[in-house]
Amino acid sequence: MNELEYRLNTELMRKKKILNIVKVFVIIFFIMFVYLFFEYIKLKNQLALVIVFFSFMISVVFGIMYKNSTMKYIKNSIIEYIIREIFEKKSVKYIQNGIPKKVFDDSRMYGGYNQYYSSDGLKMENDNFYIANVTAIEKDENNKKSVFVGIFGYLQTEEFYSEPIVIKPDVENKYISNLKNSKNKIIGNSTDVVRLENNEFEKYFEVYAKNQIEARQIVTVEYMENLLELKKQMNTLIKIIYIGNKKYVAIWNERIIDEKSIYKKGINLAEIKKRIENIIKVFEEC
Repeated sequence: MNELEYRLNTELMRKKKILNIVKVFVIIFFIMFVYLFFEYIKLKNQLALVIVFFSFMISVVFGIMYKNSTMKYIKNSIIEYIIREIFEKKSVKYIQNGIPKKVFDDSRMYGGYNQYYSSDGLKMENDNFYIANVTAIEKDENNKKSVFVGIFGYLQTEEFYSEPIVIKPDVENKYISNLKNSKNKIIGNSTDVVRLENNEFEKYFEVYAKNQIEARQIVTVEYMENLLELKKQMNTLIKIIYIGNKKYVAIWNERIIDEKSIYKKGINLAEIKKRIENIIKVFEEC
C-alpha cells in the first residue's frame, strides 16, 4: 500500500464513521417524528412535530452531501493518480460530463435508446483518444432496458474505413465446431461474416465486414490472441467497430471509477491501475 492509497483509505474510513453517526441521528429523528406524529393527532403538539421533521430532513441532506463530497475528493485523487501513473507525460484531461452523445451515435455501436448519460471522461488533448462511462437506456411508460452500460470511447487510426468493420461478442454462443458440423456459424444468410481460423476466438466473437481483405488485415492471429486474453482477464463483453478514421470500443459493466465498490471495499490503487491498463490495451493492442 503506497502513501496515497493509505491516506485515501484512512480518509474514507474516518468519514464513513462520521456518516454512521449521521445515520444514527437520522434513525432517531425518524422514530421521534413517527412518535410525535401520532402524539400530534392526540395532543396537537405541532411545534415539536415541525422541529423533529426539519431535524430529520437536515440530517438526511447533510449525510447525502457529506458522502458526495467525500467520494468526489477521493475520485478526483484517483483520477489524478491514473493520469500521472498510466498516461505519464501524455496530455490527458479529465472531463466530468464524459463523452458527447453524438460521438456514441457516430460509432453506430448501439441503437434503440432514448436516454443517454455519460461521466468521468479521459481525453487526450490532441483528440487521439477518449474514453468515458456511458449508460444508454431504452425507456417507455411500462419498461426500462439497458442498451449499454460500461466504458465507451475511441482511438484515432491512421487508416480510413469507408465501411464499418464490426467485432462483436457472440453472446448467444452460436459457434459450432468445424470438427462437429460445418464451415461457418449459424448466423442466418448474412454475407458479411468474416470466417477466421481461430476456433476459440469464434466462440466468443463474431466479425462482420463488407471488405473481407481489410477485416483480415486488422483481425490478425496476434490481434485475436490479445483480444481473447483481455476478454478472459476482464470477464465481460467487448465490442469493437472500425469506421472512418476511428476505432470505437464498448466494454460492458466497466467504470472509470467504481464509486460503489470503493465506498464498500476501500481503495486498491494497484487493482484500479491494472483494470485501466487492460481497458487501454483493448484500444491500443488489439
